[in-house]
Amino acid sequence: MSKLILLFVLPALAACGPIGRFPGGPLRGEVVTDPVTDWSFTEEYQTIEVETRPSFPHSITTVCFTHAGQLYIPSRNPREKRWPRYVLDDPRIRLRIGGQIYERRAVRVSDTLEFKELLGALGRKYKRLQRAHSSQRPELWFFRVEPRA
Repeated sequence: MSKLILLFVLPALAACGPIGRFPGGPLRGEVVTDPVTDWSFTEEYQTIEVETRPSFPHSITTVCFTHAGQLYIPSRNPREKRWPRYVLDDPRIRLRIGGQIYERRAVRVSDTLEFKELLGALGRKYKRLQRAHSSQRPELWFFRVEPRA
């Protein structure tokens, strides 16, 4: 009986967005076509949903933060996750924020100065991350959200 339930439940989960820590498939919602010049409205959200790999959508729930009006998505221990690799292979992403979909691209931050500034911005929004001693911090990547070209 439990195998039969899994046979129907797993495909259903793959057809929708992520649920908690479990990844999902394509995100649904109204697509926003207007350009966004200031992402500070996202500060009211503790988490957002990110869809990667357009050819076979993979979506996750994650945190986000802003710095100078720009939206960033961090990835802790990125080598242990699938979505950062998908973004490096194809930077096209879709974000679901407050039920609305934003089609963008994600670019990994490589500038050392910008990275240090982003650590501070991340810590201001998520205080628990600010307390971690630098030697205790896991590997961390930042992705800057930009318009699609």
